Amino acid sequence: MVSRLGASLALFTAVCVVACGSGTPTPSPTPDALASVRVIARGSVTDILGGASTTPFLTNWPTIQSRTLPALQKTQFCKTLELPFADKIIGGMVSVGLNALSLALRRKPAPEETKSVVDFVAEFAVKTCPQWDPTRPSTQTPKPFARWYPLGYIPLLADPGVAWRWAKDKTPCATGTPMCWHVDVVARDGCPTSLFMAVAGLDSEGIVIDPGEGDIGPIAANTPIRVELTPEVAGVRTPRVDFISCS
Repeated sequence: MVSRLGASLALFTAVCVVACGSGTPTPSPTPDALASVRVIARGSVTDILGGASTTPFLTNWPTIQSRTLPALQKTQFCKTLELPFADKIIGGMVSVGLNALSLALRRKPAPEETKSVVDFVAEFAVKTCPQWDPTRPSTQTPKPFARWYPLGYIPLLADPGVAWRWAKDKTPCATGTPMCWHVDVVARDGCPTSLFMAVAGLDSEGIVIDPGEGDIGPIAANTPIRVELTPEVAGVRTPRVDFISCS
């Protein structure tokens, strides 16, 4: 159930539920569109390196680098870019890239070292969603919908059919380890194939030292589950959820 990348932050699903491409060529992005998204991405870099939190994205950094998204995720991603919080979606992608860069460097990246992340994010966004015009302010407003998720959960901006939270109660570590964290996740329509999650373990200086990702498997509709995060590298002080993918 768990896949590891080197020494990785393990994902372990608690036993009980929480309550105990068409082939059509795409147009090339205009220089203005790329420049506009780069500005948004660079602003996100500044905020994240300064300690700002971000919303989890839909997928991992290798998928962003490959410039591909599954069809359903692509549709949802492009819809959210049309809304006023597109900068938060871009910020989620930037955060995933910065965590990958921090792990590769084994230190916190300097601002001048983040250009490759900014360029990848900008190119990914405008090529994945060629109809999106980032040079124009959004004229759309998010449609209000009844809160379907439990109190205290936060819906994913890139997939509002999934909501999550850091667990507030002090649940003992199921693995018997002295340190762990818990994330609660719920999907309005369930995840018939898989709930997939990636996390990053940061040390006291904000450097990623312990990455991890895991396939939790199918989950039932509107049924919260608890995921346990257990560090496998000494020195992890803060966990961060990079992405949550429901399919």
